[in-house]
Amino acid sequence: MFTRLFGSFSKRDNSPDLSALQEAIVHSVAGDVTDLHDGEWQDREWVYLAVNHEVLIEDGRRSSTQAKVLAQRPGAELKDLGFRLSPQTKSAILDLRDAMAANGQQPWTIMDLTVERGGRFNFD
Repeated sequence: MFTRLFGSFSKRDNSPDLSALQEAIVHSVAGDVTDLHDGEWQDREWVYLAVNHEVLIEDGRRSSTQAKVLAQRPGAELKDLGFRLSPQTKSAILDLRDAMAANGQQPWTIMDLTVERGGRFNFD
């Protein structure tokens, strides 16, 4: 009985909310999609996003990113386009990596993210 009573007064779990960090990254990536490598976004709508992000710790936390979007203009065919991630998005990705490591998980060096237009996303 006392365990349950006093258990509620114990320290709260201060570990980061990994789901919230992932959702923030997805929203940030979706906001970056209009910064195309070649050309202007104009009236395109995106259908699918894919990001590959590699962190090179031995080189002083340098990173390499490939970001692709399947997008189309109204009535046109889908196009595969490259886009840039903002410094804020890259920072959020590193924050997720650090939070996962602080949570006892092995730090990853490669992250793959896919996002569907309907909101479904997957981190590997």
